[in-house]
Amino acid sequence: MFRGSCLLTVDDKGRIAVPNRFREPLAEQCDGRVVATMYHDRGIAIYPWPVWEELEQRLQDLPSGDSANRVLQEMILGHADERQLDGQGRLLLAPSLRRYAKLDRDAELMGQGHKLVLWSTQTEEQRYENWAQILNDPERAQTVTKLKL
Repeated sequence: MFRGSCLLTVDDKGRIAVPNRFREPLAEQCDGRVVATMYHDRGIAIYPWPVWEELEQRLQDLPSGDSANRVLQEMILGHADERQLDGQGRLLLAPSLRRYAKLDRDAELMGQGHKLVLWSTQTEEQRYENWAQILNDPERAQTVTKLKL
């Protein structure tokens, strides 16, 4: 289970140093073998290998006659990049994924339960603004109330 977030720096070679609190579960679950791919809102999702295998199968099973399904398949499967954390716990991000996420230097890595998501800090600031608008929408306030936050 991945929880919390942290600020990271993308090095000149396009690598991030995965923090210990995320690296240890990755080592246990999949020996550091992950798949990085596009995620909505210009993010990069990082899936442990066993989680990825299940997701990949569900995506392949979608009827490709539906345009939304095809977009998901092209976006997620078509940009999937299998990687292994190196001996120092770094993860090399494909140039196409860095370009999609507009990652130059500063990034935020966020635990999302079964996966990690990486955003540029600029994108993350925009996301914070969007969250406030969504959660202050009276029609959506019911969800917050039901959760008793």
